[in-house]
Amino acid sequence: MNEGKTQHSKLRVTGEAGYAYVMVIVAVAVLAILAAAVSALVSYEVRHDKEEELLFRGQAYARAIGDYYMAGPAGKTHSYPRQLEDLLSDPRLPNRRYLRALYPDPFGAEWAFVKNPNGGIMGVASQCHDQPLRQNGFPPEFQAFAGAKHYSDWVFVYQPNGTAPGSQGTGAVPGD
Repeated sequence: MNEGKTQHSKLRVTGEAGYAYVMVIVAVAVLAILAAAVSALVSYEVRHDKEEELLFRGQAYARAIGDYYMAGPAGKTHSYPRQLEDLLSDPRLPNRRYLRALYPDPFGAEWAFVKNPNGGIMGVASQCHDQPLRQNGFPPEFQAFAGAKHYSDWVFVYQPNGTAPGSQGTGAVPGD
C-alpha cells in the first residue's frame, strides 16, 4: 500500500514541478516584454532630450554669432567669427565674450559650419543623419525645421537681415 502512495506522490510532485516551470517561463517572458517596452521608452526620452538640447545649443550659437557680428570696433564693418573660439574671447575687443563655453553637438558629431564668402562662421548644424522625432510644432524661429529628414537639416544661422540662406531646413535667428 505504501508503494502505491509513493508512486502517486512522485507523480504528483512531477506534475507540480512542471506547472512551476511553466509559470517561471511565463514570468520571464512577461519581464522580457516589460524590459523591452521600458528600454524603448527610455531610448525615446533620451533622444527627445538630445533633440531639445540641439535646439537650445544651436540657437545659443546663432545668437552668439549675431552678437559677435553686431559688436566690433567703431567704424569697422561687421564681421563673423573666424572660429567658434572667437565667441569665447573676441579677438577684436578685449574682455568680450558671447558664450561661456563651447557646446558640443548633443548627438556626438562635430558641428558643421555655415560660412560666409569671407570665411567667417555664420552658423552651425549637427552632422547627425538620424531622422528627427519632432516634425512640426516648432517655435517661429525654427519653422523651417518642420518636416526635416535629418538633424543635419536643422541649420542655425545668423543673418543680419533675419533671413536664412539656402532652402527649406535652414533656420535663422534674426538680427536685432
